Amino acid sequence: MFNASIEVHTGDGNRTYFWTDRWINGTSIQALAPDLCRAVNRRAMKNRTVAQGMQNKQWIRDITGQLTIMALLQYLELWQLIQEARLQPGVPDDIYWRWTTSRQYTAKSAYQMLFARSTALQGAKLLWKTWSPPKVKFFLYLALHNRTWTAERRFRHGLQESDVCTLCDQAPERVEHLLVHCPYAKEVWWEILTHINMPQRFQQLNGDLYTTWSNLRAGLAKMPRKGLDTLFMLVTWTIWNEQNSRVFQSESTTPRLTAQRVKGGQDYDGRRSAGAKSLGCLLPQE
Repeated sequence: MFNASIEVHTGDGNRTYFWTDRWINGTSIQALAPDLCRAVNRRAMKNRTVAQGMQNKQWIRDITGQLTIMALLQYLELWQLIQEARLQPGVPDDIYWRWTTSRQYTAKSAYQMLFARSTALQGAKLLWKTWSPPKVKFFLYLALHNRTWTAERRFRHGLQESDVCTLCDQAPERVEHLLVHCPYAKEVWWEILTHINMPQRFQQLNGDLYTTWSNLRAGLAKMPRKGLDTLFMLVTWTIWNEQNSRVFQSESTTPRLTAQRVKGGQDYDGRRSAGAKSLGCLLPQE
């Protein structure tokens, strides 16, 4: 809780820890790239300062473990952020309390932070209250920020020659297209909504990602609504995994088989665990 309440303003980077302090846009690399950080040398994770990490790109050599696809995507995201960072030689780092204009700690501001503050991210409360594996929540957090590495984004950064959707080859691959409007994605959604006896909600697949989520859950009772929240996250996650399989492994499946992965829980663990009762209530028993 303390780390979430302080903000580090880097000067020369000698007092700020590269991997664990909140020095990039008020956030730590550990929070921004959790999968990547699992591959970082433990001693470097604990002791590497920003100044050391930035010198000759030492932070890259701190990554010693095997990288998953998600870790590789987080590495690309981090690379861009690091390229934009600038140190100020001779200027000491400073630490600020985030919740007052004076940047000084007060008991009142601590109370307000604990009990009265809310996040500005659209859908944040819904996102963090919904049950799903942490990796799925992190993915959807990035998707709601338009920070996932879609074909359109890779094209903008010069990482590939085309922005066309990997799944349908018909339109630019933006987040809302890939996960909602793409013909491939719509086939997956139809299979899933039919499977849970809610085919009438297929027409709610419109607008941006958050609007689609809101429309799908509107008017449902509490338990089905909670189940649909989880299902929304898992369907989008599974579609994203299909895109990754095509990009990085040159492997593909049909929309029906992708929907079957959602039904069978193949891309995540324990869909009927204690934390997923609402999802178990929504999905037919198999």
